[in-house]
Amino acid sequence: MNHSIPISKEINELYTIIRNLKNKINRLSFISHKLDEVMEVCDDFTVLRDGELIKSDTISNTDKDQLITHMAGEKLIRYFQK
Repeated sequence: MNHSIPISKEINELYTIIRNLKNKINRLSFISHKLDEVMEVCDDFTVLRDGELIKSDTISNTDKDQLITHMAGEKLIRYFQK
């Protein structure tokens, strides 16, 4: 069994633990490049790039594509669309 890749049950348990912690302490920082995880467990997000604040908002005000654009930058997105 490969322990480096959590199975779905383990991921769901992790999400439950994160939500419980967040409810107990009112605020929790979750840092990840895995956007599905961010969209699943976070209420708010902040994108930093090169040490600068790019965007900070609630998850309910954005979607995954917008989050990718904030992370990668409009210039990079246009480059890959060519």
